[in-house]
This record gives sequence, C-alpha cells and structure tokens, in this order.
Amino acid sequence: MNDIWLRQNKVSILKYLPYFLSKDYRFKTINNACDIEHENIKQYIKDCFNQLFVESATWGLDLWEQFLGLPIDKNNDYKTRRAKILSRMNNRQTVTLEFVNYLINLFVADKTGYAVDYPEKYLLEIMLPDNRVTDFEALEDILEIYIPAHIGWKYISYVQPGTGEETEIDGTKTTANPIYIGGAMTSYFYTEIPADTTYEISDMEGAQCNVIGVIKTADIINIPADYTI
Repeated sequence: MNDIWLRQNKVSILKYLPYFLSKDYRFKTINNACDIEHENIKQYIKDCFNQLFVESATWGLDLWEQFLGLPIDKNNDYKTRRAKILSRMNNRQTVTLEFVNYLINLFVADKTGYAVDYPEKYLLEIMLPDNRVTDFEALEDILEIYIPAHIGWKYISYVQPGTGEETEIDGTKTTANPIYIGGAMTSYFYTEIPADTTYEISDMEGAQCNVIGVIKTADIINIPADYTI
C-alpha cells in the first residue's frame, strides 16, 4: 500500500543533534544503536499498516477470514486467500456483467477472463484463458453464490492470440502463441550384403535412405457464438 506518509529514508538521530556530538564515540555508538531500533519499529509499523488492507495483508489474512466467517486455510497462497476474502466482502454487489468479469479475474492470473451474456437464453459463457486459472474450485464457488439461480453458465477455455511478449522464431519477431507439432518418424538404410562378403559400417554411407513418418499439427481455438470474422 501507499506509505508515503511514513519516513522513507533511513533514520539517523545524529542529524538532529549538534555536529560536535558525533565526534564522541559514546554518543555515536548509542545513537547508532537507536537508529537500528528506530528502523525496526518503522518496518513493523509498515507491516501492521499493510494488514489493514486485503490487497496487501499477509499474516492479517487470518483475522480477515475469521471476521468474515471463512475457513482459515494456510495451505492456500496469499493471492487465493485474498481473492476469497474480496469476493465475500462484495456479497451485496449488484450482479452485472462487469461485476461477473471482476469475479472471474480474481482467479485468473493475467486478468484476461471475461463473460459473454446471452439474455435471450439466460446463459453466460465464462471465457477462461488456457492455463491461467489459479483456483478453479474457488471460482466455481463464487459464481454459484453471485450468479442468479435462473442464469446458467458454461466454461470455455481459449488460447490467446498473442502472449504480449515479443519472441523470436526462426529470425522473425512475433507475439503469437507457438503452435506445437507432435509426430513420430523412423529412418532406415537398405542394402544387400552377399553372404561371402564382410562389410564395415562406413561402407553403408552411400546406401539408399528411406524415411517413414507421420506429422500432425493442431491449434484448437474456441470462437464465441457472437464472434464475427
């Protein structure tokens, strides 16, 4: 959280005392010790201040969960616990499409999840980027709490068109996702060796090489129903 209200630079008590006192080793030693303790207290104040906000709380998450009636699960990471607390604190929020998107992205690492609304079908499509969901069970629980009972929903996992990070493939810079190629290939040499002849491995270098294999490429993309090309 923003802590600009607190002193940012390291404490030096001697700066506030007459200069000649810093020449006395006893004064200097005592004040240096006080500086260290002052800095420790400052860090403790900052840490306590962070616990007042869910987005920055760490050890204080136990108190938030206890206050909201949530199970205290220290096996979960801070990010997941914060998301559950924030979702519980918003339980009186009007359920709009924007709010559903907010709930979805509490559990999506890069905040690129979203919902597509089909009012005439009373249906939501929950669009989730592949391998970006941090806690699917928690997402399911939150949607069951907030989405009205007469609205159904289904999950669709999609591959993003670009990673946003520039990479270089065969000398070409691109932000596109890679396409993975899987296959199986085998090769063999065919040559005839007379029964009365001794062959060395090096003698086979000029033999005919036949290659047999199968290669298949695939890229699965889910296209929303309202998407136009």
